[in-house]
Amino acid sequence: MPDRLWARLSPGRPSAVGAALGVATCLLMQVNGSAMPTVPGAVVRAKVQVPTSMRTDKFSVERYLNIPPNFDISVYARISKARFLAVSPNGDLLVSQPSTGKVLLVRPNGSGDPTIYDFAGDLRKPHDIVFHNIGSTQYVYIAETHQINRYIYTSGDTSAQSRQVIITNLPDSSLPELEGAYGHELKNIALDANNKLYVSIASTCNACSEDTVSDPVRAAIYRYNADGTNGRLFAEGLRNAEGLAFLPGTSTLWAVVNNRDNIAYPFDDSTGNYGKVVPAYVDNHPPEEFTRVLDGGNYGWPFCNPNPDTTNGYFNMPFDRDYELNAGGGVDCGTMNRIDRGIQAHSAPLGLTFLQAGNFPALYRSGAIVGLHGSWNRTQRTGYKIAHFAWDSSTQRPGAQVDLITGWVDSATQEYWGRPVDTAVDAQGTLLISDDSSGAIYKLTPKSGPVLSVVPDRPSYLQGEVMYTQAAVASSSAPSGVQFFVDGKAIWTEGASPHWLGGDQNSGSVVPGYGTRSFGVGSHSLSAKMTVKGVQYASSTVQFEITAPPAPKASVILDKVVYARGAKIYAQASVAATTQPTSVQFYIDGKAVWTEKFAPYWLAGDQPDQANGYSTNNLTPGTHSLYAVATVNGTQYTSATVHFQVL
Repeated sequence: MPDRLWARLSPGRPSAVGAALGVATCLLMQVNGSAMPTVPGAVVRAKVQVPTSMRTDKFSVERYLNIPPNFDISVYARISKARFLAVSPNGDLLVSQPSTGKVLLVRPNGSGDPTIYDFAGDLRKPHDIVFHNIGSTQYVYIAETHQINRYIYTSGDTSAQSRQVIITNLPDSSLPELEGAYGHELKNIALDANNKLYVSIASTCNACSEDTVSDPVRAAIYRYNADGTNGRLFAEGLRNAEGLAFLPGTSTLWAVVNNRDNIAYPFDDSTGNYGKVVPAYVDNHPPEEFTRVLDGGNYGWPFCNPNPDTTNGYFNMPFDRDYELNAGGGVDCGTMNRIDRGIQAHSAPLGLTFLQAGNFPALYRSGAIVGLHGSWNRTQRTGYKIAHFAWDSSTQRPGAQVDLITGWVDSATQEYWGRPVDTAVDAQGTLLISDDSSGAIYKLTPKSGPVLSVVPDRPSYLQGEVMYTQAAVASSSAPSGVQFFVDGKAIWTEGASPHWLGGDQNSGSVVPGYGTRSFGVGSHSLSAKMTVKGVQYASSTVQFEITAPPAPKASVILDKVVYARGAKIYAQASVAATTQPTSVQFYIDGKAVWTEKFAPYWLAGDQPDQANGYSTNNLTPGTHSLYAVATVNGTQYTSATVHFQVL
């Protein structure tokens, strides 16, 4: 994600930039140097509290992380190469350690360092851990690379008891056909309320067709009875599904997926990049995946890759054909299950934790947390963070992504000191985080008292010359007022919820906001204070800039995305220029197909209510490119290229 964003831009509609530049002063939002998040709010730079006994290796120097306000962060335990986590019914923490073949148990020890036990050993790269009740029996399931075990658990156990090997012969690097090489042999698991066990069998490769015809199918999820019987293929096309989890209160399985690397450019267009591995394209394609996993579903890998470059953005993305394995379209990408929510490519999502049924603070509870382990082959590192995804209650899907914890990588030097893996929430509402690079388990601990956060429900943004923002309050008592400060000066007090900067209108849907003319060009700070029962609580500080608009210049945007009706395609270009263009010329696959001289600039001419369109009969089935060129005062301006398919 870039360090700065134009605030409040709709995904896939860059024409909004031109409109904003033309009519108003521009507002850029930042939070401690990072792009302004949407929900649940700002972050503050905090020192990681480390007990003296644990100040070795990467913690021999002071470490800082960016965390939400009203939290503290500390190192709870030092465990080398710690991976997946599970909180036991009595509050102990189980931690998998594939590198040693162990699952460790971490137990609080009063005010001293926690006590660490070898809960289970002599395992083959143990990874995921799940507690599950069947009748009156409590089990703990532990996944190895080649099999799944379950143990009968009694509260307080410090070692695993009554081992049952319930699934055997899962593929791993011991398979003769693989000759010791299996890129993603660690296994992840989940159990549902109907006592069905789900096992992720990840791919052996970056992209290969062999995994789709193997037995068992790889890059897939299998479902079994809880005792390991009656296994069958549940879903496929998931390259490396990690963090399997059920949305609380539902029977819907979700997973986060590590997608392929070094993708070849799939579009035969005017760029000349077709079939080449272009770093600028690889950096952002294909996105990682956060998606529902449906019975019988196929999610595309390795033949079809989700495309984030449409007006859908990261949501419900269409697929592009993979150049290496499906350039000719032998596999129909239109039949694949679309991905619910994309994540920045190469972020490497691992752990997935739903917060709805736990004790994490209410401000964040309607959402999910994903550990982003971090990239290895991107020109600028991404990931290395804990991300929060607000949950859309209307669609029951993940919505806005916010960086909950960052700071493990230095964006300037590109050096990292930690790589988060998994998270778990304990009974006290503390978030536990594993880090297999620094060898640590962290605790993100809520501070006592009410929580105030600026800009949690909607992003701060600019409309005309007015700034909008909202403060969210997590408190058992309504505050008597929320006061907003810019550059340390109180500018507005809001006495009733919702706490908008600039006050409310009666409709509840339109807010006057606060005029940016009051600030002047330059950098500014925004914060808030609330009063609850006579006590004041302060939010963190948000940084933003007011900048003068650049001089207007011509730009061309394909404003209406290509769509089909009958046997015709439709598109419209908009032009931001001080002088009307003498013409706008449309190109398909690099060939000029139509010239439009008058606004609105429709492909193939105008009608009073709609364009005539361009006949698809002129195009062969498959993927095509479309762009537009506007001529203004003798100078040509070219739009970005849009790709579309003719079926």
